[in-house]
Parts: sequence; structure tokens; C-alpha cells
Amino acid sequence: MHQNVDPTKVLYIDIETVSATPDYEGLSDTMKALWKIKARQILRVKEEEMTEEAAAELYPQKAAIFAEFGKIVC
Repeated sequence: MHQNVDPTKVLYIDIETVSATPDYEGLSDTMKALWKIKARQILRVKEEEMTEEAAAELYPQKAAIFAEFGKIVC
């Protein structure tokens, strides 16, 4: 499929992302609830095992890679 593509005519773009807010506490209540769901999926724990502290700790480590919780900076 790509055998006929001239590599000198291809534009490569690299983006850098950061979390939407510097920390978990900066999120709205709705976004905190959504992050807890995402954190639970990342950590593969049951709903009753997901604590606010665990969600807050994971936020700065992982939020930037998810479109809903990150933003493009360059």
C-alpha cells in the first residue's frame, strides 16, 4: 500500500500533551468522577476498591495520554 510513497513528500507531526489541569483537585466534580472510572480501568480494580487518593495519585502520571483529560501543548 505504501510502496509508492515518496518519503521526501511525507510530513511527520509529533505532538506533546499535558494533563488538562496540574492536579486532580483542579478537575470539576464531573471530571473527577469520570477520571475515577478511567483510573479504575487503568488499575484494573473493582469500583469499591477505587479510592479518591489512588485516582488523585494516578492523575499526573497518566491523564495527559487520554484525550478527555489532556491537552496538546505543541
